[in-house]
Amino acid sequence: MSSDPRTLLTEEEYLVVERRAEFHRGETFAVAGVSRRHNRIVTNLLTALDNQLRERPATSTRTTCG
Repeated sequence: MSSDPRTLLTEEEYLVVERRAEFHRGETFAVAGVSRRHNRIVTNLLTALDNQLRERPATSTRTTCG
């Protein structure tokens, strides 16, 4: 017998009830709302990081023990 008080939702129920939450295996998790400005900042940051990484040769951080 489970004493788990969580109420699981179907995907359809989730779409009707909640728009600012993540849905995973029937559970919802609250997330903060984001703005277009926030999305633009994140996109610019990831683009800049990607450009920097593409300009560098691939290296390995693994060391060999011998």
